[in-house]
Amino acid sequence: MTSGQVATLQIGLSLLVLLVLLWVNFGRNRLRHYRMRRPFDVYFKLGADADAPTATEISVPAHSTEQIDIRIAPKLHFVQNEIIVGIGGDVESRPRLVAMNNPFVKRGKGTKGSPEDTGGHYTDYNDNYHIQERVDRTRGNKYALGFIVETRDPGAYPLTVKAMTDDGEGKAANQLIVRVK
Repeated sequence: MTSGQVATLQIGLSLLVLLVLLWVNFGRNRLRHYRMRRPFDVYFKLGADADAPTATEISVPAHSTEQIDIRIAPKLHFVQNEIIVGIGGDVESRPRLVAMNNPFVKRGKGTKGSPEDTGGHYTDYNDNYHIQERVDRTRGNKYALGFIVETRDPGAYPLTVKAMTDDGEGKAANQLIVRVK
């Protein structure tokens, strides 16, 4: 090998080491932060069976109290510190989440809860339902969540699901619609 070839090889290896160091220290964190903006998909569960179909839109009767079931499907692993579920629309006409009721859990913690009697559950000034609980969410699994909803006036209302994580706030990659008839 000539001295010119050795110098070229040294420069090439130095650049490769520099690129690896930049990726490890900066690129990897930025990619994860970008992916954490939409870390999961959400769906409505349309039946009690484990094999029941899922959908992104559900219809419920107006002026009633209904159970809605949601499934969370993570697209990557993350640690959730808090989950926030809210229904958009006009304050006077949109449905209101009043309690957590998870029919997937037969007995134990996570079966039922409400802001009045369960620690870590509260509603904010926009009527978003918060559950403060540290949970690992892993890719490939689906997680069940259920709520009691008081419906009001007819209309189509977007349901949003957000997760507060160690990497910031992540929102569902898809949109759910609660159609009140």
